[in-house]
Amino acid sequence: MFTALCIEIFDQSIRDYHVANDIHQEIRNPYENTSIEHLLYSKNWIDTVQWHWKM
Repeated sequence: MFTALCIEIFDQSIRDYHVANDIHQEIRNPYENTSIEHLLYSKNWIDTVQWHWKM
């Protein structure tokens, strides 16, 4: 159950990132600041930016 929640939020974060597809874009986390969903979204957003960052 928790795994399914993580996958759903991670997929959403990746889709949201690819709207502008720019590592410098501002994160717009749709979840309440104190929720686990907020943390999961932020964590995956950072992972996605790092994946797309080119030196």
